[in-house]
Amino acid sequence: MDERPATNQEIIHHFRAHRRVSFDHWARECLDRRTEHGVRHKTRGNSTLRVRDGVPMVRHLGEDYPLKATHYTLPSGRTFVASATII
Repeated sequence: MDERPATNQEIIHHFRAHRRVSFDHWARECLDRRTEHGVRHKTRGNSTLRVRDGVPMVRHLGEDYPLKATHYTLPSGRTFVASATII
């Protein structure tokens, strides 16, 4: 399996503009009374994909961040984009 960074056009084409995207982000503490310490660390989020000047962006905590992802090619020739992360 080959992998490489996905181009902006591949990300936009795969996730389609104005659709929900699930992405990784830095750890953020969230209140959770069920845990021992009262907080949990959230490392995934989801938001609507927006395109600004050809750059795919997602909104996280009120700010827009560029999105990066990985393009995979299987031995069978099938390709897909996954592992979305905000920069």
